[in-house]
Amino acid sequence: MHTPVKDKFSWIVSINIDKEQRGKGYASKILREASGYFFHNVAEEPLFALIKKSNIASEKIFRKAGFKFEKCMLINKIDSVQYKLSIDDFSKVS
Repeated sequence: MHTPVKDKFSWIVSINIDKEQRGKGYASKILREASGYFFHNVAEEPLFALIKKSNIASEKIFRKAGFKFEKCMLINKIDSVQYKLSIDDFSKVS
């Protein structure tokens, strides 16, 4: 998948929770657990999230999981934001 992320090799993460299960804290917990598994078992390269700028709830979940805002961008003509989680940032929130 082509992404606007400029690293040599990029890992993109996303999450989708059933509407009836939203607001219960599952998304941030799943995201933290999956990130931990990734950093301990797959790679030490950073994880990226590409989020529609209008999706405030998703941005909040990624920030809660330790992801840091990087930049605003257009993806397929949609205003979006890019967040990044490094292994060092993950260690601070886990």
